[in-house]
Amino acid sequence: MSVQAYLPISPEREEFEAGGERFVEEISSHILNCSPANFRELSKGWTTAVSSSESAEPFFQPYWFSSFAQTFARDASGILVLCYQGARIVGVLPLMRQRTFFGGLPARTLHSLSNVHSCRFDLSCSSGEKEKAAQQVWNALRADESWDVIEAQHVPSGGGFESVMKWAAFDGFLIGRWPTLLSPYMDIPRGSSDIFAGCPEKFAGFRKTHLKSLKKLQKLGKVTFSSVPFFEPRLLEAFIAMEGAGWKRQVGGAIACDQRVRSFYRAVLSAAGEAEHVRFNALKLDDRPIAMDIGLMMNGRYYSPKIAYDEAFSKYAPGQLLIRHTIQHVADEGGHRYDFVGPRSHHKAFWTDTVRPHATCYIFRPSWSGFARYVAAMKIAPNLRRLKYWRYGDPQAVPH
Repeated sequence: MSVQAYLPISPEREEFEAGGERFVEEISSHILNCSPANFRELSKGWTTAVSSSESAEPFFQPYWFSSFAQTFARDASGILVLCYQGARIVGVLPLMRQRTFFGGLPARTLHSLSNVHSCRFDLSCSSGEKEKAAQQVWNALRADESWDVIEAQHVPSGGGFESVMKWAAFDGFLIGRWPTLLSPYMDIPRGSSDIFAGCPEKFAGFRKTHLKSLKKLQKLGKVTFSSVPFFEPRLLEAFIAMEGAGWKRQVGGAIACDQRVRSFYRAVLSAAGEAEHVRFNALKLDDRPIAMDIGLMMNGRYYSPKIAYDEAFSKYAPGQLLIRHTIQHVADEGGHRYDFVGPRSHHKAFWTDTVRPHATCYIFRPSWSGFARYVAAMKIAPNLRRLKYWRYGDPQAVPH
């Protein structure tokens, strides 16, 4: 995994615009502070703008950012960079102001309004408006002299924020990409008698073993699958308890380990329920859940940010059995993609070898201090990570 860093190409901005379509006048942009009132006021127009576009994922909806701002960023100064075409919202970039360090150098940073629980982040924009919105977002950010670095965490490849970076580079700013997630997903074939036929052949034996485990589990009692398509606080608490009883709690990664994380999931899943996006799936043995999944469904795509299982039944691979049942259920509902979300891992590789690359993206001011921060983030840090992976291994590597 390599880090891509770019020094500015530096042609004149006017020449760049003259060589293609000019769309400076069509869309305007400005910056608002994040506040519950602003989120409520913008919610309808924002949702309309992104519901049928490339940004049509739960993680880019206003309710997702609003829930984040109310839990993880209560003490942060958040901003919304808004793009309008007339009175219509066509783009939104939510950020928050932070004080950070790059190679020991302090920096006034505009960070994406996100963290690891956000799954991914990008410029939210209307269908067909990505380049126009990206240009105007950059115009607003370029005019704001209160920042030294812009940092966007886990931006998917080909996303709108990469277009913002392109405009920054043409203005002489320093940009760079730090690869992060290789996020697996599985496209579900429509009309196929075997929706798992396209899964990696090298793991076919493991998937057969799972079916054998199911037969063994059925000898213990009645095995059923359930899916609840609305927010149910009781089911969220049951999931938190199951996850918190296993290895994730021991390493500090369970929802129960942090009250802010618990509050975030309660808020965001409640809002997702109102938008009819949330799903609670479970594999049960005699009505006792032995594996649970918190999912999100939007535009025929299913997202699985959280899954847990009862470790007392680990030898039956209940988590894998739940994934299989959920994929089948998504197909039965007419869905066409199962997105595992998060990093690549061994248990996801059983089902797909297709990944969506993500990166943390940076924009640095073209000054001496900006260049020093750029070198620290894009030259020195990657070498340190390579040494770490050489010593301990790449956490996203899967067996061949």
